[in-house]
Amino acid sequence: MKHERGSIKTGSDRLNMFYNSMKWPAPGDEHWRRTDISTVNFTEYLPFGVLPSITGEDDMLNCLTLSSRRGVPELEENSRQVLINSGLAGRDKVEVFHFTRVNSGFSLSVPEGKVLDSPLILRLNSGPEGTHQAVFGHITAGEGSSFEIVLIVEGKTENTLCTGSLHMELEAGSSVKATVIQDLSRSSRSFFFHTAEAAENSRLEFSEIDLGSALSVSAPVFKTMGYNAEISITGLYAAAPGQHKNLRPVQDHVLPGGKSTSLYKGALIPGGQTVFQGLIRVEPGAAKTDAYLSNKNLLTADGARADSIPSLQILNNDVRCTHGSTTGKLNPEELFYLQSRGFSKQEAEQTLLWSFFEGALGRLSPAVAENARTRLESHPLFAGGT
Repeated sequence: MKHERGSIKTGSDRLNMFYNSMKWPAPGDEHWRRTDISTVNFTEYLPFGVLPSITGEDDMLNCLTLSSRRGVPELEENSRQVLINSGLAGRDKVEVFHFTRVNSGFSLSVPEGKVLDSPLILRLNSGPEGTHQAVFGHITAGEGSSFEIVLIVEGKTENTLCTGSLHMELEAGSSVKATVIQDLSRSSRSFFFHTAEAAENSRLEFSEIDLGSALSVSAPVFKTMGYNAEISITGLYAAAPGQHKNLRPVQDHVLPGGKSTSLYKGALIPGGQTVFQGLIRVEPGAAKTDAYLSNKNLLTADGARADSIPSLQILNNDVRCTHGSTTGKLNPEELFYLQSRGFSKQEAEQTLLWSFFEGALGRLSPAVAENARTRLESHPLFAGGT
């Protein structure tokens, strides 16, 4: 593992000019009209870059370059260029803001044919109150390689801002499992803009677990770039009073023969709110695409709100693309049955909640699923409170 310090000089003239030319999203903008960010003063947060703690075997650590300091990190030239290009491709000023403010970064490059059995775990703790951590990770999977990476962003500090992005490049025949867990304090804000490109015969299993923050936004983009490129996406989230979550994954099929599936499951208690705006997009040249998008929400009682708006943008007729969405409440007949078998009302509700989440938890690796269960147990959804 290499550590580097210094100035990243990400502020290329083009990127800064692009950022300065943009306006902050207006309430009427499609992606933001159900999510109020008018109270977030992004530029008032003070930069705070810090190295995450790392767990992994030597073979994995040898593939990692990690650098940060209070300020802006220095990345290798290739990763620096990827960061700048990602910023220039930003869809709005919030996303571009992240790339102009990155203050913690890493690159992970696993060489051709390398198979790593144990996961690399990076744990990033929140900074002091009123600070902004902006993390960028550039991940490259060489042809035929296989590995797992987990990024955990957590902390109990009040009123912090965290923005983040993983850029994943999967070469032919590679296999990657990537998980992002967000469990910040419920007065913080978080915005994530992950991207992935999967070449032919590669497979990405991406999972995001969103439990913390008062306001959290996740807008990942996944691209299939060849025959038999396969991307499987799992989202798991919970919303308590005062929590608003905006989830808008994009499954973008660029070249023929790709496959993608996504399953997002979330549960809300009164006062929690979620917005799901998933999209399957098929480019004109992406014949033989097979894509599925699913969002399922469970409301524990009146006073919770889940807006689910999955959509399709199909520019090629030779495809199979479907989407589905359900939002419902705890089944009163099932609650009655469990209570008749000796369960208390709370035990019956929690049993049904765990049953609801099992479909998503079962798609995670065992260690990640256990971590998610532990964190869910501490969330007001299961632990009670506000």
